Amino acid sequence: MNTMDADDEPSLAAHGKPCIGCRKRKIKCDRLRPCANCTRSKQLCTYDNADSRGESSSAVASDGDVRERLAKLERMMAAMLLKENEGRGHVPDHDEEPLALNSAPSPAIISPSSTFVSPTTTPLNIDLTTSARHIPLSKREAPVGQILFQDGCSAYYDADFWPTLMTEVEDLRILFDQVVLDPPAGHSQGSGSVPWPLLTSSSTSSCLSLMHPTLDQSNVLCKYFFEIIQPFIPVIHQALFARELEQYRRGTYLHPQEFEAVLFTMYLLTINSLQPRVIEEIFSVPKQEVLAKFKHSAQVALSRIDFMRNEKLHGLGALLYYVTFLFQQNLYKDGIALLGIASNLARQMGIHRDPSHFPFSPWVCNIRRRLWNHLCCLDGQAIQFYGAQSCLPAKSDASPPQNANESDWHASRFAKPASAPQDAVGFKDLTFPVVNRAISDTIRDLADTDCKNFEKREEILRRAESFITEKYLSEVDRSNPRHTVVVALMEVRLAGLRLNTRHRQLTRIRTSPADPGRYRTLIAAVELLEAYQYHKTTFSTLNWEWIFQTAIPWLAIAIVLAELPHLSAQSDIARAQRQVDDIFAVFSNPDQPVSNTPMWGILLQLRQNMTTPVQPTSAVALGNMDSMATTMFTDDLMLDLGVSMTGSMPGEFDEYMLGNENSITW
Repeated sequence: MNTMDADDEPSLAAHGKPCIGCRKRKIKCDRLRPCANCTRSKQLCTYDNADSRGESSSAVASDGDVRERLAKLERMMAAMLLKENEGRGHVPDHDEEPLALNSAPSPAIISPSSTFVSPTTTPLNIDLTTSARHIPLSKREAPVGQILFQDGCSAYYDADFWPTLMTEVEDLRILFDQVVLDPPAGHSQGSGSVPWPLLTSSSTSSCLSLMHPTLDQSNVLCKYFFEIIQPFIPVIHQALFARELEQYRRGTYLHPQEFEAVLFTMYLLTINSLQPRVIEEIFSVPKQEVLAKFKHSAQVALSRIDFMRNEKLHGLGALLYYVTFLFQQNLYKDGIALLGIASNLARQMGIHRDPSHFPFSPWVCNIRRRLWNHLCCLDGQAIQFYGAQSCLPAKSDASPPQNANESDWHASRFAKPASAPQDAVGFKDLTFPVVNRAISDTIRDLADTDCKNFEKREEILRRAESFITEKYLSEVDRSNPRHTVVVALMEVRLAGLRLNTRHRQLTRIRTSPADPGRYRTLIAAVELLEAYQYHKTTFSTLNWEWIFQTAIPWLAIAIVLAELPHLSAQSDIARAQRQVDDIFAVFSNPDQPVSNTPMWGILLQLRQNMTTPVQPTSAVALGNMDSMATTMFTDDLMLDLGVSMTGSMPGEFDEYMLGNENSITW
């Protein structure tokens, strides 16, 4: 080993070649260790490995001594852990994996050009409580879902997955049905081509420059993105993105392929969220054709950066944007698979650990928290609506981003610590994503709670509702649509979670159709559908309908379909039937991606099994429904918006959009 010795006496062992320093300076070397020249200049004297044979024996001896001391330390730690487990009464099972204390650590290799960031805490930070993670899963109090298998196929769904709660569903194996989608127009794949996302560099050789929109189209899409997407998915910063976009267009951006992937996934999200007439005005072609083209372009851009291994922040952001698009399209199988890849990439990049552990600047901490925050929100959606298991690592502790306005940030990785804004109370620019994160954390808490512990589940929901209302929604400006849409999202998401718990409780006690609790659950499901349709229609004037495309109240639809034949009151029949007709009229449209999903096939099956004829809806009943649905909802939906938004919203929304249009930088 080449180390700096503190000995005053130089070593008398001469080397065959001069030292590295003398060779670089081209001066005569006496070939001692250290040589006279390096001693005078106080430089580290090093020789080639081939000339260091005299030190090999001492290096081996030193290495053996270190390994012996390390083994002794590991034996001491193992004895301490064993003593602690005996004191806690924990006896390892025969199938329990032992602690990996005897494995030799791998050496850390740091290249001269790499940047090494170490935690600010003590390097040897051993958590003695980690032995609890080795308790077999059978001994933990965790709800167990259902496994579905057929013809070699196997799928596991969370205990709260809505089809597994419906006894009226005859065959869950319909979830194995593969959805065959048509390839994008002009990009047909041959029999020998490789399907995405397994594209290789040779299969993505097509020039992406030909797939870019024109400069005017790009500017319009970017403008719409920061109007209808960025307020709810603030992964990037508008001012910083404008500077990076200018550098990319000039060809001076440092990572052009990663930024190109971000651009195409931004285009894709924007096109999917805009109404068809707006897309036709921009591109002069139907929306579905434009959407297919940019979906293919986004896939090619992600493949070119090797998104399964890419560890750049923009690469992870582009992947999260694409997963968001898949969830909007209810292509949940692809979305859940790619979400797992994104979670593993984020873990390898250290995004799952709170950046306050490391010497990052406030702005870098903020960007890393934004990425992890959106990944957590997607994880909550996968659990609530698709029955997936959480893909977050157990040791993740990254906190949500600060509840602050975008203008409060100094968007520079060299920003000083004092430039970071405080985590404010009330409504700010980042309130929507942090509220969405709080709902997602609640979903994970419910997934880890015993399904039969209804009191605890209700307490989790009450605590989440109280926290969100007090911290973020205590002073909501009901004339501002960005405020009211947060309230609307919280209504739909938390009401769906509460309906899940109540329906499970009624199923457990096996109530009769005439039971009052069963009737109240049905009415709660109808009211949830009314709120969903109301918010979806109201915010479509701002092109914010996409927010509710993923939050489809699947369980509420299934409950109404199952209970509709048992209703006797004419008003209840008319009310429930109207919601069923409206939902199926919207989502049965072939242009809607929901209509091609296996879960929608389950609802179609339920509707076909309604054997009791339903009497036609009267005009009087529909008139009463109009007046009720546009005023307020019950306590199940928590907050009343307080205003009738149907008549006055469009004009106010248009004025709101025009007011913000002047602040766009491009």
